[in-house]
Amino acid sequence: MAYSLVPDANNTVGSDLTAMYDNFVALESAQIVDSGSTADGDYWRFADGLQICSNTIQVNYVTGNLLRGTWNYPVNFISIPIISSILSKYNKNGSVDSIINFSEISTNIIDAGANFNASSVQIGIMSTTSNYVSGDYSWCYLIAIGRWK
Repeated sequence: MAYSLVPDANNTVGSDLTAMYDNFVALESAQIVDSGSTADGDYWRFADGLQICSNTIQVNYVTGNLLRGTWNYPVNFISIPIISSILSKYNKNGSVDSIINFSEISTNIIDAGANFNASSVQIGIMSTTSNYVSGDYSWCYLIAIGRWK
């Protein structure tokens, strides 16, 4: 595709309208050859080998500064995909908050190594204030993009 969403030095993706248009033209011929849902989420497979999976998982208390959860993709990739995650409301100290205080969160991490592969990924939310307690959890919306062939 012509247009890349890789940020430049100013952390912007630019405004090359011609290149963005070329991407949509390229997608015109993209055909979904398989799609479905499992207990582990939804997936779409395209004729050119592109695969997209999505799901919402719960990440649970591990330590005072870590919530963690594992997502097994609904179908496997042939190699490690790109993951995007968005945090949602969480249960903190027994009450559900609809807004996450991002000043308390240092990072939303994807664990590397054996915990990130072509069939699953482990997600963690680290707190800078170390104030998670047993029973705390958050919801994490996930999208994985990679290759199925």
